[in-house]
Amino acid sequence: MSFVTESRYAAQSSPLMDSFWTLSSPDAKVRAKSSHQLITSLFPDGTEADVKYAYNRLFKGLNSGRAAARQGYAGALSMLLQKLKELKDSTDSQWSPSLSEIFTTLKTSTSPPTPTKKGAESRDYIFGTLFGLLSIARSAILQSATTSEVKPFVELALQLYAVKKWLRETAVHAVAELLGSVGEEVKKELVETVVGKFVEESPPTAETLYLTLSLNLAPLTPQLLKSHTQNLLSTSSTYPRLHIVWPTLLTSSLSTPPLLSTLFTSLISPQMTHSTLERKSLVLLLLQHLPSRLPDSLVPVVFDGRVGKLLLNCANGDTKNVHTLRELGLRTLSLIKSESSQRSPQFKFKLAASLLLIDSRFDAKTRTDTVKTLLSSLDSSARIEYVDFLKSQITSQAEIKGDEEVMGKVKNKVEAFSDLLCGAAKMFEGEGEEGGEVVKDVLGFFMAFSFFDCTNVKVPDSVLPEPPKKKGKKGKKAAKPATPPPISPAVSFALQFKSSAPHSLRTLTSSRFFSLLSHLTSPPTSLPSSTSLHLTCHSMWLSLESSSCPLHRPPLPEDSMSTRLLASTISQLIPSQPKLLPLSNLTLCLTILLLNEGPSSPLNLLDDEDNLDDLISSSTHDLVSGYTNLLNVDVPEMDKEEEGLDVVADVCVGILGMHTESGGRGSSVKMVRDSVKRCWGGILGEVEGLEGEVVRVLVEGVVGEIEEEEGEEEGEEEEEDEMDVEEDEGVFQKLAEMDEGGDKDEDEDEENAEDSDDDSNSNGSESDSDESSVELDADALNKMLLGSDDEGGLDDDEEDLQHHSGADGALAAMLKATQQTRKKGAMQRLQLDVDHKQRCLGLLEAALNKNKVGSGLYDIMVQMLKCRREMINASQGVSKSAAAVGGAKKQLADKIMKLFTSKICKMKAPNDISSEKLEKCFAELAREGKRSPDSAHSNAAGLAMATCLRHSGGEIKGEEEVYSDLINDWSTNKKSKVHSNLFEEVLVRLGDAGFCRGASLLLPGLSACVQNGKNDYVKSEAFRIAAKIYADSRSTPDGSFKSSLPGLCSGVESLDKTAFKAKRIPLIVQFCNAAVQWSSTHTLHCNLLSSRLSSFLGSLIEESGSDNLVEKAKDVYKRIEENKDKEKTTEGKGKKKKGKKK
Repeated sequence: MSFVTESRYAAQSSPLMDSFWTLSSPDAKVRAKSSHQLITSLFPDGTEADVKYAYNRLFKGLNSGRAAARQGYAGALSMLLQKLKELKDSTDSQWSPSLSEIFTTLKTSTSPPTPTKKGAESRDYIFGTLFGLLSIARSAILQSATTSEVKPFVELALQLYAVKKWLRETAVHAVAELLGSVGEEVKKELVETVVGKFVEESPPTAETLYLTLSLNLAPLTPQLLKSHTQNLLSTSSTYPRLHIVWPTLLTSSLSTPPLLSTLFTSLISPQMTHSTLERKSLVLLLLQHLPSRLPDSLVPVVFDGRVGKLLLNCANGDTKNVHTLRELGLRTLSLIKSESSQRSPQFKFKLAASLLLIDSRFDAKTRTDTVKTLLSSLDSSARIEYVDFLKSQITSQAEIKGDEEVMGKVKNKVEAFSDLLCGAAKMFEGEGEEGGEVVKDVLGFFMAFSFFDCTNVKVPDSVLPEPPKKKGKKGKKAAKPATPPPISPAVSFALQFKSSAPHSLRTLTSSRFFSLLSHLTSPPTSLPSSTSLHLTCHSMWLSLESSSCPLHRPPLPEDSMSTRLLASTISQLIPSQPKLLPLSNLTLCLTILLLNEGPSSPLNLLDDEDNLDDLISSSTHDLVSGYTNLLNVDVPEMDKEEEGLDVVADVCVGILGMHTESGGRGSSVKMVRDSVKRCWGGILGEVEGLEGEVVRVLVEGVVGEIEEEEGEEEGEEEEEDEMDVEEDEGVFQKLAEMDEGGDKDEDEDEENAEDSDDDSNSNGSESDSDESSVELDADALNKMLLGSDDEGGLDDDEEDLQHHSGADGALAAMLKATQQTRKKGAMQRLQLDVDHKQRCLGLLEAALNKNKVGSGLYDIMVQMLKCRREMINASQGVSKSAAAVGGAKKQLADKIMKLFTSKICKMKAPNDISSEKLEKCFAELAREGKRSPDSAHSNAAGLAMATCLRHSGGEIKGEEEVYSDLINDWSTNKKSKVHSNLFEEVLVRLGDAGFCRGASLLLPGLSACVQNGKNDYVKSEAFRIAAKIYADSRSTPDGSFKSSLPGLCSGVESLDKTAFKAKRIPLIVQFCNAAVQWSSTHTLHCNLLSSRLSSFLGSLIEESGSDNLVEKAKDVYKRIEENKDKEKTTEGKGKKKKGKKK
């Protein structure tokens, strides 16, 4: 086409010409639309000249480097060539170039004008050739071409391979595209004559390996992989994408699993996981392509130690040290998780196991849920296999020995795998018989591993097959041998293990045993299921002992052996005595607590363990004795004793207070607590009520030992409260003084040291003997004695002085360390005591729920309030070291308050109510009201006092004096701890019938309070309560209502509005309104009421700056005047009637 013709087309504005411009748009959708517009503008209405113009221009446009011109022109060219081929096949009238003409046009259009062009322009022509070849291959015009027609295109693509190294990958890709677009026969000839020859003559590269594998020029073998090792390593330079050889190589390897194993073990894992970031990223990209096609058997090979560590390190969730490839690592994990969702459960298990072998806390380290997601969709068989995998990992760690660092890593792994094993066992919970067997298997594993030495284990005699008997006479059939009982899961594991785990690992697994058992036996698990599981553990214990597996702990004493026998006896009585089921559950639970991991060495025996064993034995015996005596059940081989419910209660309280925190038994607290609750609930259902001694035991479990108090002075109580708050601060005052006195002479130091020892002995008299001594590091002590900050030599005298000074410092440090240890021990004992009280609160709550406490309710009221007051006082103003204990006490106080308000004060009056006990309780509650540490406590005291009034049915002796005294203390005592909400409860809790009674108890005191109150807040609160009383429709026109009103009105008149806060004035107006309304309702009016209230309201109307308040005052004032007019009218009518009579 001539220049004139092209210029003519360029000058025109048409859809054809517009589409050429938009073909270079960066937007793929715009390019696709432009290509379609170009084709539709040419066919069928375009002329041959238009088609030829577009044909030539599209070829020339392949060389354009503008924006996305190559992509757009190549796509349009492919569509044009395909359209021309279709039209040529259908009709001969359409012009269509031959393949040779197309090749000539491509060569002419993509060749530089002169061969000396260099740089960017030369690259444009090279890319133009490449895009032209790909466009021709994808146009499908080579499908029916002959070998001679296609050969020039393939040879041209191979020529690009030799131009530049960075063109090799795209060149072989073009060759593959061209060969893929021709027929099979042509492809075969081209491979044999052109491509095969090219591969043989070219040096081996990653690209020639791609051609070899993709065209099946040679099979993939380990030798071929080895020869291309360096070539494959060099492909990491193509990051962030994969080189063309890798998908083909993976496909070929996946078809032959040993080759894939060789690829990872000899190349990827050893040479690509610890080098440059490019090679590491290549490994991650390869992992993204594998999960959907990877065979199950090769999962451990692919995700081996090095590859897995690389994945873990890149996806690590450490925010302080973020890996450069973290985003790629997380994306890889996400793809692995999503692709694995469509795979078999067996594949998911093996992948999860491989990730856990990389790191037992893989999810925690990466902050993902990869392992959790994989495990969530396993079927039953895969989960069982997962349980076996975890057990094998734990046992394999038990065989490792090494230094402290090595054993630290072992402990971390065992701890993590033990947690996973507990989680796996919980997955089988509630899945029928098969799931129950897996749970028992896990419990047996933990039991045998943690508590028993399995070195000399043997099969129990009871399960050995009987020797064959001699054949009898003819005609007689030999008896079938008896089927031996199955071996318990614990013995089965012991037979496989045949070793002994170290103490450090036994401590970890024993805690998981008790934790898992607690979870499986606690609610919502039913009582029969819980008891059955306890009995299973007890049976496994016996089976291990019969299999020659001794306990790691010292042999059980005679009392403990009798405890085991007693628990077995009770369990055997359940079929005939179902009521013993709660007792059996608790006794078996206590028996299991006799198991422990033993001492760390034969010389390191703990007295605490013996004490706990004795406590378990005695508690079990007393519990069985009291429980069976109440139910009138005879237990074989047990002396029947006259034990009552108080003994059972005392044992339950004592069991909840057992200190099982040492070793793994510390995880059994929940199991023990729930078993005690169930046992206590069972016995409560069999008795009619609780005696006073039983209630006292329950209350003492919560509040501590109850001491009789008679007439304590209020000042003494306040002083005790202050001492409780400041107790922590005073313990170490002498230590601070000792630190300041380091410059004193030797005699003074020794004297101070003796005084400090005496003080510490007196302060720590309740401490354990183990806490009275402190072990100091020998090197640290030597440094304190002889160390000096100065360097260089010293004379003898200076050395003596230096030694003297060091000894003083060491003595002071030793004393301080002793005090700190004692304080820490005291804090631990306080924490244990508070925890014990919280557990015992559940026993008391159970008794209250069943309404079995009787008149003991009043003792509970008083003691609960006292306990809460002590807890609140102890939790306020504590030091940082005691903050945890203070928080626990505050939590206990909250639980007591919740139980107090929701249960205790809502109970009905007991049948065995005693007026003397009621009066005593009422007085004690009033005293508690005066000691209230906060407003909630005062409200609770008022609520309890109102409950006593409601239960009394009549008057309580001195009730008016009690309330008057409380109101007087509240209104006049500047240090009073009474709050106004104490008085309001009596108006609410007594109901409609008792409202007037409650009002009569408050009004006399309120009348005096408004006149003699200590401040305006107290007076305003008194007026608020009085307004609440007079505004109530249940108020009456006589009694205290009428007699107290003048005093209240006098209080209004005597108010000093200038000293009174403005925000409290509305409460006074509210009372005035209520008083006027009451007098109007009951037609009672007096000049005193009118004058005193009118004067206050009148001055308020004149002086107040609040319009709303003025309007309310005017309204009340108006009603007073109306009442006056009504009274005058009534008096006038009365005089006239009298006059007529006269």
